[in-house]
Amino acid sequence: ILTLPAPYRGTPEEMLTAIMEIAAPLRNLAATLSDEDQRAAQRDAYDNLRPLYDGTFTNVTAPVLIVRGVLR
Repeated sequence: ILTLPAPYRGTPEEMLTAIMEIAAPLRNLAATLSDEDQRAAQRDAYDNLRPLYDGTFTNVTAPVLIVRGVLR
């Protein structure tokens, strides 16, 4: 597994909003939480992302797994 830089141009709040808009499975999972649990999860996400924000980018990384197969 490789770990590649995946900077997001924007604040942690903007990043989480964008992720929730495009990641239906995550959005559906969050919808199953109570309002209180949703707020707690959001706070935890922001607390983890804020130290990665440099004023322009939220500097996260993305794990990448490259595999190769042969169709027979």
